[in-house]
Amino acid sequence: MFGYTILGFGSGGVAVAIAVNAQMGDRALVGPGTTDFDTIDYFSIGTTGNATDFGDMTDRRENTAAVSDGSRACWAGGHGPGASGVTIEYSTIGSTGDTTDFGDLTRNTQTVGCSDGSRGIF
Repeated sequence: MFGYTILGFGSGGVAVAIAVNAQMGDRALVGPGTTDFDTIDYFSIGTTGNATDFGDMTDRRENTAAVSDGSRACWAGGHGPGASGVTIEYSTIGSTGDTTDFGDLTRNTQTVGCSDGSRGIF
């Protein structure tokens, strides 16, 4: 399995070439980028060190997008075996765990997201 290093914080056990992230205080979540995985890892931004397993998405996918309001991270889009490409799911950043279904995009897409810290757009 390949690993990744982000900004000298350490490495993780999930193959991620391009990572999407959502941040809250001193925690950054890293999910599936250009490699087909369902794992979400997190880094403590205030210290250097390796990534820690945060939880899993509902299915394996790549090319996902993420937005955050600081307490919740929403993940959407992507493709992969069993992935519909329309799923939106969320993680509560302050506590580890798997994602929860949040709804669907209007079409199957590999998408990007942006947020102003209050609202997010995919």
